[in-house]
This record gives sequence, structure tokens and C-alpha cells, in this order.
Amino acid sequence: MAVKTFTTGEVLTAADTNTYLANSGLDWISTTSVTTGSSYTISSAFSSTYRDYVIVGSFTRTASTGTGYCFLRLGASATDHQMSGQYSTWNSSTRTGDNGNDGYAFLSSDGANSFVAQVLAPQLAQRTFYTCDGKGQDYTSLMNVRVNNNTQYTSFSISLAVGTFTSGRVSVYGYRIS
Repeated sequence: MAVKTFTTGEVLTAADTNTYLANSGLDWISTTSVTTGSSYTISSAFSSTYRDYVIVGSFTRTASTGTGYCFLRLGASATDHQMSGQYSTWNSSTRTGDNGNDGYAFLSSDGANSFVAQVLAPQLAQRTFYTCDGKGQDYTSLMNVRVNNNTQYTSFSISLAVGTFTSGRVSVYGYRIS
């Protein structure tokens, strides 16, 4: 949709307002509360209504369990999730690269953690890619994940390799298609 330029004195109609508001930005799809447990599946997160998505999450994790991985995986299977990225501690100038077939999205720490993931075209029958920017009490990380198959996904899960969730929320947004 072309961007309309309004001039001084021109009347902005309800139709113009509705059209431009409906065709820009992000639409909230769902929010899931995270309570005690080590894994959550968010069903019906992706549909043909949107092509690309943003997932925003924040949670706390049990204390005294050390560093672990937080996985964000599309569908029910852990297979075919390949990742590459970097992580470091907050007070370190040293960045560590990592890659592998386990597809973890970021390192999680005891206490508070948060992440933002940009998921590209999970509903199309092609490889899906996503980038996850994760922050924890001890670590910051940026991981790129390739789901190496042509599956069309409608759901995703978040899970911890170490410890359990104690509270939090995960929200899903779809990029509007104009």
C-alpha cells in the first residue's frame, strides 16, 4: 500500500484512518502466563493471517541451578533446529561463538530472563529462520536458528535445560500485511 501524504487543511476521514491503522504495525495474537514447569507449548500461534512474527518473553527461573539453555522450538520436534550465534557475560569483553544442532535460543540464568525472537514465515512450506535476542541475569546472547525442513508450523514451545520456570509470560505478535 502506498503511503498517503496529507496536506495542510485536508480532512483526514474515518476511512483513511481505518485503512492506515489496519495496514501497519504489529497485531497482538496471544499471551501465555508461565508458572511452575520446565516447558510450555503455545498452540495456534502461527496462521496464514500473518507471514512473520515477533515473540516476546520474560520469566524467572529457579535459583541455584546455574547457567542453562532456553530452547525456543517450532512445532513439537527438536530435530532440525540448527543454531549459530554468540553469547557473553555482562561484564566481559569476551564473546563466545556457538553452533550446533540442538537449536537453543539463548542462555538463561538464575532469576530474571527475557527474549525477543523474530520468526520468519513459519506458515510457509519452506525453511523457517528466526533470530533470538536473549538477556539473563548473567548472560546476553544473539542466536540465529534455522529449522532445516519444509514444515508449516502453527505452534512453538519454550523449555529449559536446567531448572524450572517460576513466573513470567510469553506474547506473540504478527506483522500486519498491507
